[in-house]
This record gives sequence, C-alpha cells and structure tokens, in this order.
Amino acid sequence: MNDCEKLDGKVVRVKRSIAYVEIVRSSACEGCNACALASKKVTTIPAANDVGAKPGDEVLVSLAPQKPLVATLMLFLLPLALIVTTIAIASAAGQSELMLALYAFSGLAVGFIVAFVFDKFYYSKKYVSHVIKIMNTRQGDNYD
Repeated sequence: MNDCEKLDGKVVRVKRSIAYVEIVRSSACEGCNACALASKKVTTIPAANDVGAKPGDEVLVSLAPQKPLVATLMLFLLPLALIVTTIAIASAAGQSELMLALYAFSGLAVGFIVAFVFDKFYYSKKYVSHVIKIMNTRQGDNYD
C-alpha cells in the first residue's frame, strides 16, 4: 500500500452516513494516480463515515481502489454490443431501416440502463473511500 492510499483530511460536512473530507495535496501525491488530487491542491471527497466523524474532525481516509477494467468496458462495450445485436436481429427479420434505427436506440438505452444499475448497486458500494480513524476531534456546526 503506497502513501496515497491513506490520507489525512478534515471533515467539512456530514450528510447521513457520508463524510465530506477536505484533503490537502502533499508531496507524496506527486506522480500518483490514486485519486483526483493530481491536479488540485485541495479537494473534497465523499467517504463512508464508518467511525462517526463529525465536522471539524481530523480523520484518516482510506481511498477507494480504482474500478476494474471490467466496469469501464461494461460502460462502453455493453451498449455497443446491444446496438449491433439488435440491428443484426432486426435486419435478419427483414425490418425496415426506420425499425433498425429504433431497435438500435433501444439497444443503446438498455445497455446504458444495465451499466448504470450495475454501477449503482455493485461498483459504487464496493469501490468507495472510507473514514477509518478519527485523529483529532474539533467542534463543527455543519452536521446534516
């Protein structure tokens, strides 16, 4: 585990079970692609608030692992595969060009819906940052 996978930050807001943690880029972030900090000096990331941190708390955040290549391929290739499949089936059935276009758009829509649902209910829960430790406690007033 490299230095960028666990970072110190300050909780700026809590909403339900999500803490929004402000993280200041350090020298350890140079050349690291583990998070979105590569181009910003300060950024706020959402993290599962497993330890009950409150606004103002200094915390240790375990960054989410990058989503696997399968997730990216699913987002792009599944809709494309469904377009090609629906066009091939409609063409073999002797449908008109207008119907081919309608089937293509329906295949595209179904592909994006399946990819969205899979991402929302599987990857978004598995690949999330977590607040793993409260370092210092401070008083805050942005608790929703």
